[in-house]
Amino acid sequence: MAIVRAHLETFEQMHRDGASWVDIAAGLAAQGVMQGTGEAAQPITARRLTALMASVRRERERRARSDLGVEWREAVRDVGVEQDAGFGAVAGVAIGARLNLTGDYI
Repeated sequence: MAIVRAHLETFEQMHRDGASWVDIAAGLAAQGVMQGTGEAAQPITARRLTALMASVRRERERRARSDLGVEWREAVRDVGVEQDAGFGAVAGVAIGARLNLTGDYI
């Protein structure tokens, strides 16, 4: 999720400029961005990318509310996400490469 946090606005702009979520995910996958860890790691998909983006947006909305002094409570449950620092996993997405953006997105 670290890549999505760092580049959310860029991904949204790429999509507004005509790139499909499949195209964006394929570009990330080609650079080694994976979902899962270890033997189960697979190239990131458009569905996973958009789910992570929605999660980052919700996270930012919660943070903005708390910055305004609005109390926000949400039920917490174990969703079974494992983190394996050896693979650089963050919320189930293994970061295996730098994000290389070209053109208007740098």
